[in-house]
Amino acid sequence: MFAVTKPKDAASVIIVRERRTGEDFPMEVLMVRRHRKANFVPNVYVFPGGRVDEMDYHPHMLNYLQGVSLEEAAGQFGDVKPPEKALGIYVAAIRETFEEVGILIAYEEDGKLLSYRGRDRKRRYAQLRASLIEGRLSFLDLLEKERLKLAADRLIYFSHWITPELSPIRFNVRFFLAEAPSDQRGSHNKHELADLKWVSPPRALALYEKGEFDMVLPTIMNLAELSQYKSVSHAKETARRKKVLTVLSEIKLFNGVYFEVVPEREEFEDLRRLWPHLVSRPV
Repeated sequence: MFAVTKPKDAASVIIVRERRTGEDFPMEVLMVRRHRKANFVPNVYVFPGGRVDEMDYHPHMLNYLQGVSLEEAAGQFGDVKPPEKALGIYVAAIRETFEEVGILIAYEEDGKLLSYRGRDRKRRYAQLRASLIEGRLSFLDLLEKERLKLAADRLIYFSHWITPELSPIRFNVRFFLAEAPSDQRGSHNKHELADLKWVSPPRALALYEKGEFDMVLPTIMNLAELSQYKSVSHAKETARRKKVLTVLSEIKLFNGVYFEVVPEREEFEDLRRLWPHLVSRPV
């Protein structure tokens, strides 16, 4: 018998935007590459995200979250304790996205989506992000100072993956889909990440097949699903209607090498059909 590590709650945002007319696929997604020395999945491409902190569901913080009620969040995520953590998952998703790639999904005091238009505004939020990363400013202080509300209603619950039980480091990750604000392009946090890239889902999968774009199974499956959609609006509309399944992936041995796989159960049949290969990268 072995001790199973309890997975830590985490959140990730799949940020998409329309591609230029004439491109081979109508949508691209923002991806970041983790540093080679990272403790968890080093040197792989992932979506922005990270752990849920206690401050993410502090009562004061939740005053700055707009568009999702406690009942709605708890209904989506099931048995989350304490219940307020369900809202904290949304906060963590937006906070981590801002820290890692500089995109802040929030409403200004007039109710409009936050804009970086203008050199001064762009520079200001770059400085605020640097202060947040360096610990000189808390996320709550930033929201109070700028009079912002986190736009939780812009995040669409997309998928739910739990790291395999055999893994020494585990996460319980809720993935959200969100369209990038029109004037926020993103830049990676060089303290945590090695690269940032906008890429179409089919292109990312093709590069993975060639061994040029390393990814883990949840990322691959999310990209495979996105590859079905005809536009950003199509992806968002379909995602709002879908039933999100909780996938506890498994470790299987193939030809002497361990791989992470989707469980061979009936409820995951459609998911497995999206990606015809049984295995992803070795673990």
